[in-house]
Amino acid sequence: MKIIRVAIIVIAVTVLMSTEVSAQQVTKASTEQSIKQQEENKVNIDPIKSLEDKKAELQKRLAEGKITKEEADQKTAKINEIILKIQDFNKLSLQQKRDKLISEFTMHMNKKVQEGRLNQNEANTKIASFKEKINNWDGNGYPMFHEKGKHHSGDMKEKIKNTLSAAVKDGKITQKQADALMEYFK
Repeated sequence: MKIIRVAIIVIAVTVLMSTEVSAQQVTKASTEQSIKQQEENKVNIDPIKSLEDKKAELQKRLAEGKITKEEADQKTAKINEIILKIQDFNKLSLQQKRDKLISEFTMHMNKKVQEGRLNQNEANTKIASFKEKINNWDGNGYPMFHEKGKHHSGDMKEKIKNTLSAAVKDGKITQKQADALMEYFK
């Protein structure tokens, strides 16, 4: 009788452990696939199509009575202005595009220096990095200028770590799952 109990316990523990491992593998695989899909989508986004979709959404919200006609007209006019700017940019030669992007980025960095948000050395470093990326851009598609794992508002890895820590604390995932996900982002 004791042998049967021990055997059942061993089988149960084995099944539970393999289920946890399988769940971790499925979670990691689905997370990796989701992240990869998001990265591919960012690269393939057509800004004009995206803006046209926003205009359609505005019309839908107008029809549902969620916004007024004036609000819809005002936002649609802004979207149309942006579309025209993109179309004008697309008509430029590769060198003109590069010059325009570098000029606008340099002005943006200089403004941050004047506001005291950056010092001149930081701005110069960012400008030099941006120029290098722009000059290596072949003009096809939409340039992605951010390093993997970085975002405008800070280090993305730190945000992921904080989010995972909160999920562990709330009991939504285990520490092992959080560690596996952090390992993926290294």
